[in-house]
Amino acid sequence: MTLYTTGKIYEKGEVTGGTSQNGNAWARMTLVLEVALGKYSKKLAFQVMTSNIDAVQAFNLGDKVEVAWDLASREYTNKDGVRSWFTQAELHSIKAAGMPENVVDMGAGMDSAMNAQPAAAPAPAEDQDLPF
Repeated sequence: MTLYTTGKIYEKGEVTGGTSQNGNAWARMTLVLEVALGKYSKKLAFQVMTSNIDAVQAFNLGDKVEVAWDLASREYTNKDGVRSWFTQAELHSIKAAGMPENVVDMGAGMDSAMNAQPAAAPAPAEDQDLPF
């Protein structure tokens, strides 16, 4: 389930990294967007992993961007054996704002998306020669 949101870059966290148990290098950072919701705004924090860090770094604070993301929950067991869950918003892609018409802007509110009328299908041509 991929979600799409448009907002202004509010904060870019520091890049941290390390090496996985398999010996692969990894890096991550946090990207915070300010998303307008009517007359108010909310801040959304996204986890950015190795493959998307360069794309995020290409933007500046205050830039209006579109992001594709999803939610992922993971189980965590602490050293005392206590289990808990945490949920992260994971960023998949980022680009300068300017959404295609068929993408729902989550910041615009779901009411407008729910009330949107689907585009009408083009009328078939009269002189079409169909093979069946």
